[in-house]
Amino acid sequence: MGSLDTFCTQIRPEVTAALAANFPTLSTTIIQTLGNQSVGLTQGQISSTTPTVINSTLPTLSIVPGWNQGQANALIQSITIAGFNINSGSSLVSLGTLIGGVPSATINSISSTQLLAISRNPTFINNILSAPVIVQETYVKQIISIDVTKVVENVPDALASFIPPVLLSSLTITNVTLINLKIWKQEQAVVLFGPVASASNNMEELSESILQGFTCTSARSLPLQKIKQLVKACRPRTDRNKVALKESQLICMYNYVKDDLTLSFTDMPSDMLLYYSYSKVPKTKCRSYFIALGAADFSIPSSLLKIPSSLFKSAQDCLGITGTTLNKDHVGVLGNMICTLNPSYIQNSDPLILENLKNCEDLSDAQVTAIQTLLFSGNTPYGNRLTWNQKTLDQLGILPLYLKRDFWAAFSSTTKTAFLKSFVPFLRSQKVDIAKLKSFTTEISFNTKMIGRTITACTTGNITEATIADPSFPFGYDSTQFDACLDIAVLRDNIAAITDKVVDTMHQNILSICLYVLQSKAVIMKYLSVEGNTLGTAELNAIGSNLCSLDVSVLNTITADNLGRAKPMNISSCSIEQKSALYSIANSSFSSQRNDPTTFYQLISLYLGNTHFFTYSQVYVSIDCVVK
Repeated sequence: MGSLDTFCTQIRPEVTAALAANFPTLSTTIIQTLGNQSVGLTQGQISSTTPTVINSTLPTLSIVPGWNQGQANALIQSITIAGFNINSGSSLVSLGTLIGGVPSATINSISSTQLLAISRNPTFINNILSAPVIVQETYVKQIISIDVTKVVENVPDALASFIPPVLLSSLTITNVTLINLKIWKQEQAVVLFGPVASASNNMEELSESILQGFTCTSARSLPLQKIKQLVKACRPRTDRNKVALKESQLICMYNYVKDDLTLSFTDMPSDMLLYYSYSKVPKTKCRSYFIALGAADFSIPSSLLKIPSSLFKSAQDCLGITGTTLNKDHVGVLGNMICTLNPSYIQNSDPLILENLKNCEDLSDAQVTAIQTLLFSGNTPYGNRLTWNQKTLDQLGILPLYLKRDFWAAFSSTTKTAFLKSFVPFLRSQKVDIAKLKSFTTEISFNTKMIGRTITACTTGNITEATIADPSFPFGYDSTQFDACLDIAVLRDNIAAITDKVVDTMHQNILSICLYVLQSKAVIMKYLSVEGNTLGTAELNAIGSNLCSLDVSVLNTITADNLGRAKPMNISSCSIEQKSALYSIANSSFSSQRNDPTTFYQLISLYLGNTHFFTYSQVYVSIDCVVK
């Protein structure tokens, strides 16, 4: 461990998980030695550890980054059982990175004044930002309850988005700087924009968080010159994030500045230029207009307005574009307008077009096909497909998210797995739509060698804690292999980690079934924990096929008499070990019928595995067969 901490600046999650798996029994010394690598512990390891051990190592665990929800919940539950009271602001602070595991009801029970006192603690605020939304909302609600007239002063800047807009509507703006520092949602900014703009003397200093609240309603009460200054403040700036504005806001802005000849195209929000009347653009300045327009988001205009197609026609005239071929200069000028073009332009243009396509909000299937055609041509900076490697994938930016199975066929499974270790975390950080993630998973996982083959045994490799921690998981496991290689116990110990990564519908269905089995087992075991309760005939009839959720040791407690009197049950989902245990009991249950081979076979047949089936087929030749 010392060597890892000394020589490794960053340890891969799967390595951390594999390391932690070496300690089935945890002690205070082991956890302290693991340090930040404790994040590799499973929910099962945490839950099975003596609560006093977890509680005694809180100073170590509370500074470990990266806990998932299941781990945080298990750790908080454990220290609570050990006697740790979460009943004050200081106790919340001491939890550090474990704050995400605290129930919102617990936050709600702590004194509001104590919660306010810790709101100035930057470490605590940083930690709570990683907690579930309900925990953040509850924390802010408690602070607000102290004084609704001081929500701006009391609520931390990073949590201001949880303030209800109605509480902002009656504020008297006296400190623009204070409001300007906070992070607001668009619906909050709409309420704040008018008063803040009126109180401010410098529109250039207003944050993009406030500027996104621009509306015609609030603008009406402002002097025209200030409105123009606000529009200019929304222009693209290299040192600031883009101001997110909707179509109605952009049209309103344009109507205020459309006749102002003093403003250059770079003085205006690029998205607003989508609504700029092209008839007002002098021929000598059309190139400048399209360069500025190139930074716009072309997905904003309503499809009914047909703005992209109209603008491209104007661009063709301005830039002298003929046919479906765009040269390097055309591509550079058009910028994001490239995202709206039909496939023929993509596959026939200068390869620089691929760089523009990396900025698109979305790509159609036809556009993706054209991108692949261009890539397959070999006439791009990415070269011939035979030379493609992980570096190629890294250089393609976001484009691999959209590419299809024939593209992925050019890469080995090893290359794809290595690429996914960085690409999947990137997609999650970008909050990529779940539908896109599902499509991506399907395309990159497609394997032509597996078509028509059904392998029910686990051949890909058992899913372990290290497998789950790998950022590329569950790549490489089709639905059949996912089912065959996922052990119920592993799922139980890693529920949060697995469910967070699985997006494929078939994989999710398998998880649902497995979780049902886990739930069934929990209910049955709770019943059996009561003194005097056993798996009698009535219980077996009620349990039915859920019998397969129980451990072999539990099945072995079933008596031959109770099993023999129970209703026939479907045990097809049982493991070989479970079936063997049930067969042994059933063999005793029906032993009195051995003198009548037909009757005995009919009774025992439900419990026959392949081995036992072979044995009986030698004795009772006339057993049932299905001829195909």
